[in-house]
Amino acid sequence: MRLLPIQLIAILASLGLVAAACAPAAGGGVTGKLSVYSALNESTNNAFVDAFKKSYPSVQVDVLPLAAAGELQTRITTEKASPKADIFIGGSAEFHDPLGKQGLLEAYKSPNATDVDPKFKDADGFWTGWYIGIFGLAINKDEAKAMDYMNKLHANIGQYVGTSPQGIELVGQGQFLMGPNWGHDILTAASKGQPIEFKAPSDTANEVGAISIVKGGPNTTAAKAFVDWVLTKEAGQLNVSLSNRLSVRKDVPPAAGAPTLDSVKLVAYDRDWATQNKDRLIKLWQQSVGL
Repeated sequence: MRLLPIQLIAILASLGLVAAACAPAAGGGVTGKLSVYSALNESTNNAFVDAFKKSYPSVQVDVLPLAAAGELQTRITTEKASPKADIFIGGSAEFHDPLGKQGLLEAYKSPNATDVDPKFKDADGFWTGWYIGIFGLAINKDEAKAMDYMNKLHANIGQYVGTSPQGIELVGQGQFLMGPNWGHDILTAASKGQPIEFKAPSDTANEVGAISIVKGGPNTTAAKAFVDWVLTKEAGQLNVSLSNRLSVRKDVPPAAGAPTLDSVKLVAYDRDWATQNKDRLIKLWQQSVGL
């Protein structure tokens, strides 16, 4: 039996070698404009672009920052006849995988992904996980009971926000007592003075934050270079320091105080099933609570 509720809430809340494999100095001849669709926050976007350009100074990076990965997934789908993006970065793999299955992503197996655990990357190379996030809420596993629970929970919901950071901000302001969210984002907000803390219940879930290349994008060569760079130790360490996310790289330690996969009890989460049923579950939830 699959544990549907934690999959559903995680979906709603979502609305990283050897030296020879590192990026070559001076950009390796990679040039042009790179268009990045990003579900990361502004500070991470800026730091990543600045660090990437030190390795690839001849590449101009344009970022479309939308914290809701679902909106970026929809945008890439809408633009499929004439792709505008080269890279889709951030958001759980559940938002990247359908694009790969629809033929909208470029298969690419970065040499820097060789040592990434197979469960953190697509077997066909359509997306690669580069960070891990741990979620903070779990409920009953039966679908009928799950919807019953969601109906009851709905009565206690003060506001459904568009992105995870918005929810954290409202809790930090004291407008609401609590809200389900990603542990790394909660810890990051707390480190900046927000009066909040992270609690991981038993049978919680985790995301595999992914990066993928949009098929037919303007600059696939630069896109591959960007994927290679994101999967380096340097980028992994930068991401951990900026966001408290876990890296998929074994040589990048977690941030101090950050929850790790072996420090929490995870639900038996079927990521492929959740991806295939994401739209159905969201529609069922909307119908159930009357949205």
